[in-house]
Amino acid sequence: MALVKYNNNSISAITAASSLPTGAMTLIKEITASSDDTIDFVDGTSDVVLDSTYPIYLFNPSSTTFVKHFMSRTQDTHGSTSADSYYGGYFNTTSAIDEISFKFASGNIDAGTFKLYGIKDS
Repeated sequence: MALVKYNNNSISAITAASSLPTGAMTLIKEITASSDDTIDFVDGTSDVVLDSTYPIYLFNPSSTTFVKHFMSRTQDTHGSTSADSYYGGYFNTTSAIDEISFKFASGNIDAGTFKLYGIKDS
């Protein structure tokens, strides 16, 4: 059973970005960290949209019907070691989500690039 549908197909059935309609994936905002304690994407500020403009970011965050799922991919480098990690989960709320924040448990985010993409569903 698929949690998210894209044109009546499970997201997991998409095997390549080329199977998405041309121009459907849109970079909404890119933020570069430089010794920041928090990186925020807030709806309505600095050209960030987390509404129904793009129903697929974090799985329709403006909906007030379903819990909110998310997926992320990170690439970390520590000395001579590099790691490519994938995460997923959900926020157990049916309230609309209007902000995404990234922060460490302690210390600052030394450097990095954070990108928020939206996908149109048609």
